[in-house]
Amino acid sequence: LNQLINNKVEIDDDYNKSLSSFDKALDNYPTNDLVLDYLDYCANIYEDELIDDKKYRECYEKAITIAGLDIYTGIYIWKKYIEFEIDELEDVIEANGTISKSSEFISSKKRVISLYHRLFSLPLIGIEKELL
Repeated sequence: LNQLINNKVEIDDDYNKSLSSFDKALDNYPTNDLVLDYLDYCANIYEDELIDDKKYRECYEKAITIAGLDIYTGIYIWKKYIEFEIDELEDVIEANGTISKSSEFISSKKRVISLYHRLFSLPLIGIEKELL
């Protein structure tokens, strides 16, 4: 199934159609491997600036809903999401030249803290190894 979706995504130039294909596949066959492929695709279209931060966060929230609670592999999804938000926070700091009290900085910092709070409330294996 993953190969079939990946082939369709490669053929499909319209990223919205590709996201729709992933959504349908995830609704019907929610596997951890497919979720990771979905996140990789979302990362690619985000880097190509085809989706914005909000849509990219929606990709992560969907992935967490589907596979983020898996005791063995959920940590990898959380780790990717936290790394994204930390990168966003660092971009805000870099853009301002310093740590500031701007609303953008405060919002970004709150998103990182919120993810850590959500993650640490879960019994996932590997938290210490992957994040600390």
